[in-house]
Amino acid sequence: MSVVLNEVFSEDEESSDEAETTVGTDAPTNADKRLLGLDLQHSQFARLLLSRPRWSRAELADAAADMELMLDGALERINDAAIERFEQPLADGGDPVDIDHTIMEQVLV
Repeated sequence: MSVVLNEVFSEDEESSDEAETTVGTDAPTNADKRLLGLDLQHSQFARLLLSRPRWSRAELADAAADMELMLDGALERINDAAIERFEQPLADGGDPVDIDHTIMEQVLV
């Protein structure tokens, strides 16, 4: 699971390294890294969710633990934000957990 997390977040680290060397208003802010109005930690978890259309519950439990999140609470918070914006949850199902592809496309644009 750590490999999956490293792949997802290595892209964020590379872009943040580039942002540090950028001068001017083009540098991303913390708000730019947030999804669906979530805090940074839940936004990172949401980005992980969006990286695949389906997850096993065990994979998500490991990822949430690595990020010091409680899986059910994180999914509920992300789904609440998705429902508020798109009127449907981002993640659905118990095991496996399916990620709504229509929301995925809209959030990743």
